[in-house]
Amino acid sequence: MRACAEHWRTQGVDPAAFNTNASADDLEDLRRALGVERLSLLGHSYGTALALAAVRRHGEHLHRIVLASVQGPDDDLKLPVGTEFGWRRLAQFVAEDSAINHDVPDLTGSLRQALARLDQQPAAIPFIDSSTGKSITLRVGKFALQLLVATRLKDGRSAPILPALVSSVGRGDYSLFAALVAGLQQGFSSLSLMQFPMTCSDGASTERRALAARQATQTHLGNPSDLALDPKVCAEVGNPDLGAEFRLPIWSTVPALFLSGSMDSETPPSNAEDVRWGFPNSVHIIVENGFHEPYPRVKSRTSS
Repeated sequence: MRACAEHWRTQGVDPAAFNTNASADDLEDLRRALGVERLSLLGHSYGTALALAAVRRHGEHLHRIVLASVQGPDDDLKLPVGTEFGWRRLAQFVAEDSAINHDVPDLTGSLRQALARLDQQPAAIPFIDSSTGKSITLRVGKFALQLLVATRLKDGRSAPILPALVSSVGRGDYSLFAALVAGLQQGFSSLSLMQFPMTCSDGASTERRALAARQATQTHLGNPSDLALDPKVCAEVGNPDLGAEFRLPIWSTVPALFLSGSMDSETPPSNAEDVRWGFPNSVHIIVENGFHEPYPRVKSRTSS
């Protein structure tokens, strides 16, 4: 990241200029360029943070907003209890599913066993370094499993693999774990620089950081999502934190529809309820068994 940031600075680009307020102002510039009186916005996940910044800065020029999987002004740092409760909901599904509960009778117990095994003796994962083509061995401890579970838990397309993952690691079978770790390593090598100043610009309050730290010690998965808000990481992109004012609650009479998935461990429905308190003209729909993308995917069809 340091090398990437330095490269763009030599090109006259300041990474710290990429922040949520600047993007909200871009929306206002777009409205003016289109010559329209008001915009209606649909935002998902980070898009909801951007939409809320637009409400705060240019709300008089917004008609309606739809916010799906809500990230409120001080929600960028995810709370470990959200992931923990998402895991417990998944464990409950597994316990009630006769097709798999005989193989994984106690999903949370399997997770504890897998984490303990990796904590005591990290796994040796063979890996081909894509940059050099050389074979290396990764020493992988419990953090990698926590990160894999936390990132896949929020997605309804990838969560079904988790019972097989934790139960196999708990037994000392690392074949599935190794394949997922390889994908994780490759993902780290292809990160986009811009996502970090955007995340760092939203930042996290001192109170939020303290709460996340306390919860991390009391949950199975800790808080691997705080990696993107690590002060050392943010320093590499110029510390673009927008400050405490950015993280204040928002009051607006703009009509708003909030959408949440009951299984979303990334942006749980409680996020939307907290934000919605400042939106008196709003409705909140919770999609039962919806994940971070709470609405069903519809395949587009073309006719000849």
